[in-house]
Amino acid sequence: DFGQREHLLMIFISPYILMMMFKDQINTSKYLSFTIGVFASLGFNLKPHFFLIFIGIEFIYLLHKKDILSIFRIESIIIILSAFIYLIIIFYLFPEYINIILPFAMDTYTNVFNKPYKFLILNLEFILLFTTVIFWFFFTKKELTLSIKIIFITIISTLVIYLLQQKGWSYHRLPLLVICLFLLIYITFSVLEKNKF
Repeated sequence: DFGQREHLLMIFISPYILMMMFKDQINTSKYLSFTIGVFASLGFNLKPHFFLIFIGIEFIYLLHKKDILSIFRIESIIIILSAFIYLIIIFYLFPEYINIILPFAMDTYTNVFNKPYKFLILNLEFILLFTTVIFWFFFTKKELTLSIKIIFITIISTLVIYLLQQKGWSYHRLPLLVICLFLLIYITFSVLEKNKF
């Protein structure tokens, strides 16, 4: 279960997620934004559907700022540019990957490994997800801050990605698990701060 792309994804994109959660509260230097963008681009390019996380986060940030220019930041430009370059390389240098390998792999994986959705949702990560959301609802002010919005859209994105893959492998659930833990940690600190512990 170790050394899969999902592990690398979470290592590379966690700084980006955390930065976006607190974008209204912190100022990052251009160097730090560039570094976070480079690492996040490596993570998102590991599998095409990982870009759903990026799209979700940027969409929520755009709605939060209500300014189309807010998406033109150093890290977002690097991520978008890297995806564009990656697609050009794949389509022009390795067209057999798109035309032969990908359809064959999709068909083989679908027939052999796909699990029913009932099986997919009966696992520890979903119990953690529902417990954490209930905990947030009952023990916090239930404010939809930028941090909570980013966490929730990332949970939804990782959940959709997991269900789209439809395999049920533990490492496919890893991004969802990590984001649920982010939410749990955030809620815990919010409750502690609220009660002045």
